[in-house]
Amino acid sequence: MILKNNKASVKNIISKMLVGVLAGAIVLGATSCGDTRWALEVEGDKIPAGVYLLNQNIALQEARSNKDYDASLKNVWDNKIGDKPVKEWIEDETEVLVKRYYQIEKMFEEKGLKLTEEEKSNIEYNVDNMWPNSSEMYEKLGISKDSYSQAMENSFKESTVFSSIYGKDGEKAVSDDELKKYYADNYIRADVAPYITNDVQTGEALPDDKKKEMEKKANEDLNRIKNGESIKNIIKERRKAVAPEGAEDGDEIDQKDTRFELRKSGGNGISDKLTKQIVEKSVVGQPVLLSDENGYYIVISYGSDLSNDEFTQKRDSLLGEYKYDEFIKDVDKQAKSLKVTENKNAISAFKPQKWDKAGK
Repeated sequence: MILKNNKASVKNIISKMLVGVLAGAIVLGATSCGDTRWALEVEGDKIPAGVYLLNQNIALQEARSNKDYDASLKNVWDNKIGDKPVKEWIEDETEVLVKRYYQIEKMFEEKGLKLTEEEKSNIEYNVDNMWPNSSEMYEKLGISKDSYSQAMENSFKESTVFSSIYGKDGEKAVSDDELKKYYADNYIRADVAPYITNDVQTGEALPDDKKKEMEKKANEDLNRIKNGESIKNIIKERRKAVAPEGAEDGDEIDQKDTRFELRKSGGNGISDKLTKQIVEKSVVGQPVLLSDENGYYIVISYGSDLSNDEFTQKRDSLLGEYKYDEFIKDVDKQAKSLKVTENKNAISAFKPQKWDKAGK
């Protein structure tokens, strides 16, 4: 699924449009239970039911990823997040998210910001690209493509507000030097040739004699690299050894195919133990043999320096990663004082449990 945007809002667009199974705007209208076309009134403006439901669904996903949430419970709605029943926690978090949504709209207008024609085109592109994948389910719920587009637009507005604050000409502009330091503090790059000591089919540990053979092979290849052979050749061989049908003799491997960009804090798709060793034991430009519970690894570190071209390509994403949480914290702080009135008819009708049924 391809998302187009020329600013640093991809993180937020993904969170709104993918992580929470976008609800768009569900038009339910007036029923025997009362008017449910709006759920919350913020500063006198009625927030459409669909906007509330969109944010309710994001809150639901946040609850499910919370450390307090136990998905193994027979009735998952018996969960508590902190000291709150999960349903109450989701309702409270939904209000926070709706107020954030409103605050972004407010800041966008107050700052006199406009979406560019390119951004408008990107919104249309993203909606057209994403909508067909889930339109059947959405339409069954009463979700309109127009409302889906409005939700996407809010994400782009958020990006524009963010850039007006932290971008190069923003109120709290972040310098290139500060961003480069952030990268150096948090990332390291390395080539990694793996010698896995688990069966690739079953995941079970190999017998000790096979592990010894793998260690011996890793040391032999390490000496080949020390004697001048490229680690890229070794990596190509290792790929063939693991999946002989997946590589051909003519396959070319370039830098982007082999070089890992690793967060020093872990969570890289390799063990945190291996990441820690790469950070602490590797020497830039020199091959070293490391190991963890899954096998042995020849590693060549390239440190954390970025070329000018690499930095230019990464600048927006680094800025979003560095300052997005601070930005959202400030937006929520401003939104906290917004006056909110509930439409109890709608709130009682829009139970978060309904999302379980919608996905079936």
